[in-house]
Amino acid sequence: MLATPTKRRQTSEQIVRFADMLIGLLRSPPALLASEAVWELAGELLERADLGRHGDEARLAENLVWDIMSSYRETRRTPPRGLRALAERLRLAPDGEGAA
Repeated sequence: MLATPTKRRQTSEQIVRFADMLIGLLRSPPALLASEAVWELAGELLERADLGRHGDEARLAENLVWDIMSSYRETRRTPPRGLRALAERLRLAPDGEGAA
């Protein structure tokens, strides 16, 4: 069955919403971002956001994840497993990052 223009537009709108939710989540206060469940949600949002087709959102998400990873490195804390996985999916995790 072929997708109608309405269905394609809804899908595109949903993709944009998922990207917006991911960006909003990444901008959350550090205390919220400490939860592994938050990083699992971020991973799900990343899958659904299809950032490959949305350059500005992709760069913003990469920058936010990089900043969060940097804050963990600067304070010599181990980033949550889900954050490391998200960084790897965005191809941001330096070699050996998070190895313990």
